[in-house]
Amino acid sequence: MLPPDKLSKYILQARTGSERALDIIRTLEKYPPQTLLNYALIGVTIGIVLMAVGIILILSTRKKQAVTNA
Repeated sequence: MLPPDKLSKYILQARTGSERALDIIRTLEKYPPQTLLNYALIGVTIGIVLMAVGIILILSTRKKQAVTNA
């Protein structure tokens, strides 16, 4: 059993969350599937590029530290 004030708080949070989800769905429905796919591919590509740059920076920093410590 939940106290009434906690229950009403949870219901309000659920209502707010479902309204936000509905807004997102409505926004997504405005775009054709191919456009959404293109956006997703662009996002994945940017993520991969940023990850590769991060790995390169980490490796170069480790090499510099190894030379400095040697």
